[in-house]
Amino acid sequence: MKEEPLIRLREVRKHYALNGGIFSQKRVVKAVDGVSFDIQRAKPSAGGGVRLR
Repeated sequence: MKEEPLIRLREVRKHYALNGGIFSQKRVVKAVDGVSFDIQRAKPSAGGGVRLR
């Protein structure tokens, strides 16, 4: 059985409008455009993980 992701993001967009000045048109910078991804819960490893001293 597959677990649901901890976080699911679909079609994420972040656009910035830049003013061009008096004689210039506005420009749009597309920092992120239509990105989708899932973040799964962390699962313990069979080897016991990392030891910090």
